[in-house]
Amino acid sequence: MDNLPQGVTPEMIQAWKEKHKHIRLIRLQKGFAAIAHRPARNIVNQWEKFSDSDPNKARTILIENCVLFGKEEVLADDELFYSCAAAITEMIPISKAETENL
Repeated sequence: MDNLPQGVTPEMIQAWKEKHKHIRLIRLQKGFAAIAHRPARNIVNQWEKFSDSDPNKARTILIENCVLFGKEEVLADDELFYSCAAAITEMIPISKAETENL
């Protein structure tokens, strides 16, 4: 765990894993890294509710609810904000499904 952002300890990572199970290091521009957990179903629900009508609110919902480390910096910088929100949407657990005619 040598690649952790400054201020993050292995103990913090372990506690987050115990609470959220799926956490990821998100490397963003400007040499910044955030840590986030995979959005739960209720967070995805809120995000989807606003994704068409108010995209910035939808992104804020993801960041406010999923970023565990670096949240203030992400919310304060447009580039970090958009790229972090995009990374979190990629963490939504959607698997490929197949359909067939009956």
